Amino acid sequence: MTIAQLFTDLGILSLFLLAGLALREIIKPLQKLFIPASMVGGMLALVCGPQVMNWVAIPKSYGQLSGTLINLILTCLVFGVTINKKRLANYIDYCCLATGLKGAQLAIGAALGLVMTYVWTDLPAVWGTMGVFSFLGGHGNAAAVGKIYAGLGVEGMADMGIVLSTIGLLAAIVGGIILINIGARRGWTAHIHAGAGLQQNAGRALLPADKRTPIGMARVMNDSVNNLLLQFAFLFAAMWLGKQFFVLLATYVHPFFKGFPSIINGVIGAVILWPVMRACGLGELVDRKTISNISGMALDIVVLTAVANMNLRFVAAHAVPIAVYSAIMIAFTIWYCIWFAKNTSEEDWYEKAMCAYGMGTGTSATGLALVRAMDPDAQSVAMEAHGVHNGTTALLTSTYFPAAVPMMALSNVWYTVGLGAAYAIGATLIGWVLLHKRVQPLLGNRK
Repeated sequence: MTIAQLFTDLGILSLFLLAGLALREIIKPLQKLFIPASMVGGMLALVCGPQVMNWVAIPKSYGQLSGTLINLILTCLVFGVTINKKRLANYIDYCCLATGLKGAQLAIGAALGLVMTYVWTDLPAVWGTMGVFSFLGGHGNAAAVGKIYAGLGVEGMADMGIVLSTIGLLAAIVGGIILINIGARRGWTAHIHAGAGLQQNAGRALLPADKRTPIGMARVMNDSVNNLLLQFAFLFAAMWLGKQFFVLLATYVHPFFKGFPSIINGVIGAVILWPVMRACGLGELVDRKTISNISGMALDIVVLTAVANMNLRFVAAHAVPIAVYSAIMIAFTIWYCIWFAKNTSEEDWYEKAMCAYGMGTGTSATGLALVRAMDPDAQSVAMEAHGVHNGTTALLTSTYFPAAVPMMALSNVWYTVGLGAAYAIGATLIGWVLLHKRVQPLLGNRK
């Protein structure tokens, strides 16, 4: 494929993205369910493509973009981030909740998926590991990890992940509204009363004038180098350094390192490059807001192309196990979030539980949307706790889980069950030991 052809393919992608944005603005339920324009555009491309109407040929490059862009996305998660230990200590309850939920979803999902293959024998043994990447990771992570599996010889995981993510997103919003009203009636919410619901214009694309903010901050004079290009240069340099690191390990340590998936290159490179830059006094050159927007751009491309390429026959053939699996995973997520937050959080426990539930079935955006519905005046500490988690403990799993889990699962699914259980049990015990006694006097008011 030539560069000119890639630009043509991106032009087609842009048309579907813009059409998705327009449909999202016209069809109000898409806003209220926080369905992103990239997913709407991907569904439109799927319908217009050869599997349904056969009006448009889906470019072949769409099947390759996810596997390539996940390297960039993971690099963005790590590069320029410094863990703040003081803030982590202040919000240890939520950090333990979110980490324990991720580990539990991996362990239960992997084990459940493996058990279900004895009933539905045509399912891949590793399919259950997609639960944590779909429910807690969202469409972007599900599509990207599915492409990793495809590179390792397991087809259909991206399709499975997209469907699971869609079910999770619906559960996050619809189920979240129900749970909010239950909590309000029982007196669990700290800032609202019964009858709460999501803000009517929460999902609109166009921001009011007073809410508009820059998508990045210039760090150097533009006559020296373009600021956007500078941030891309740091990211691509990190990915190159990571690749050379594994080449050196494979050459001088053991050939085993040749088998590591390329998606971890940028993570390793960022871990090497960022501390060196800080030590040399160059940390101010990195703009985290710009890098986060680069990550978001790549995620939207991943979602649209993955949905456009979704294998409808594969999904339809496995509709029943997907429904059973989803029901069990979502039910567990509800129970764990409420139980753990109730027993470990001193302040705004139900807001934290709903934030974790929204994140654990949809995305960070849906988790924060649920908190916003319960906290219209932004008085809750749940949002800040979620931000601290994203900048600290989330990095411990978001960076290497996508690379490590597929390799472990293909070696032995029970290895991934063990990894998830270790995270779940460890985080749960830490939170319980450190915080349960402090919360015990409050538990009588939470029944």
